[in-house]
Formats: sequence, C-alpha cells, structure tokens
Amino acid sequence: MKKIKAFEEVHKIYDQCKKCDLHLLPYKKVISNNNINGKIMLIGEAPGQTEQNVGIPFVGKSGELLRFTLTNNGFKANDLLITNTVACWTGIGNPKPLDKQIEKCFDRVLMLTMIIEPKVIIAVGKIAYETILKYFDNDLDYITFQNMEGDIIKIKLYKIFHPSYILRDNSKKNDWIEKIKKIYREIYQLF
Repeated sequence: MKKIKAFEEVHKIYDQCKKCDLHLLPYKKVISNNNINGKIMLIGEAPGQTEQNVGIPFVGKSGELLRFTLTNNGFKANDLLITNTVACWTGIGNPKPLDKQIEKCFDRVLMLTMIIEPKVIIAVGKIAYETILKYFDNDLDYITFQNMEGDIIKIKLYKIFHPSYILRDNSKKNDWIEKIKKIYREIYQLF
C-alpha cells in the first residue's frame, strides 16, 4: 500500500509540475506507463507529440517499434515500467531536452526507481544513458541508489539505440534486435 501511495504521489506532483519552462507548453505530462509492478525500467529521452497527446511514453512510431521488438523477443509488457528523462514534450521537431530541463525533472525518475526497485534499467538512447550516468552512482554496468527503506540497491544497467535512430538508419536494426535478445537472455535469469 505504501508503494502504491508513493507511486500515485509522484504522478500527482509531476502532473502539476512547473519546475522548468516546458510546463508552459499546453500539453499533457507523460510521467510513466503506470506499471508499478515493473521489474524492468526503460528510460528514454523525452515524450514525442503522440505521447503527449495520449499521456503514455513510447506509443508513437518509435514506441511501436520498441514495444513490438521487445515483446517479439521475449519481454513481457507487464514487466516494463517506461518513462523518460523529462515528462514534457519538448515541442515541434522533438528537440533534445536542455540540461536544465532534465535537471529539474530527473528527480521524478529517481523517485520512481526508489519506489519500484527495478531489477534492471535499460537506457533507450544516448541522452537517457548519459543522464543515468550523471544522476545515479554507477560503475557503467550497475547503478546504485538508496531505496525507501534506506537500503542500498544495485541495479544492472543496459543501453540500446533509441528506436527513432533505427527508423532513420535501418542498417542498424539487426544489431539493435540482437542486443535486445542478448539483454533478454541475461536479465530473465535475474527473475
């Protein structure tokens, strides 16, 4: 019950967030896919236009490719908690979030991590990976953080190409799929 209440509180706080200038854009916040039981946390860069319309991360063209590829290679949708480094759409053309915008919003990701305590984090794209390395204690393969009870938790960290990169450069698709298969083989041994 404590976990559910904390999860709902994070969503409530960030749904009303005005910490950076992105709140000035008249769009829905995209906090997470609401899967409090996620064992695997996917962290992307920022919601796109489709995501801000729906309020759920990775449901646009890139998200469809990501979700299809994950589930076609063994991942279960109910094992995934999906979020982004920022909760707001960055605008037309999906510009990269500014460092100051990520800084104001990433404590949301830290709080979600503390609440759900995923077994694995998958950084979706370079921006997400670099942000995780900046805000979590890490040794590049694992991140560590303190959970709600004060225990130190160690989580395996993986990175994959962002699916929008695959849509732009299809020559990388097979390598991307093979990496996802490899991650699946490794992580489902942890459960």
